[in-house]
Amino acid sequence: MTKRQQLFIDSYLTHFNATKAALDAGYSEKGARNQGHILLTNTDIKKEIDNALTEMFEQTKQQRYLVIKFWFQVVSNPNESTRDQLKASELIAKYLKMFVDQVEHSGSVEYTLPPSVVELLHEIDYDEEQDEDDQA
Repeated sequence: MTKRQQLFIDSYLTHFNATKAALDAGYSEKGARNQGHILLTNTDIKKEIDNALTEMFEQTKQQRYLVIKFWFQVVSNPNESTRDQLKASELIAKYLKMFVDQVEHSGSVEYTLPPSVVELLHEIDYDEEQDEDDQA
């Protein structure tokens, strides 16, 4: 692995942009995009990136475990203040997605009224028209 390739890998793992990583590694602006693509297809570089990502994932998983373990310790410790226990239990519940802070919806919702409701609405409109005719 060359020093330039290692610089590319380090930069790529920072922002996941091959062109920017190639520029950071010292490749020309004109050829950075192409060179970034070529470097990402290099089996040694791909293997190095995959190994680094796996390690990052494992570290994140371990940190998440430690944080959750701490929250459970706070909740179950009778010497902790009620406020701290409530906050820890809230954080646990949020992590477990027991609360819905915001509902996101994309797309459209189509709803068709059942025929019986449509007929009823039509009858109501018809009755109103009859009343208007009778009054005139």
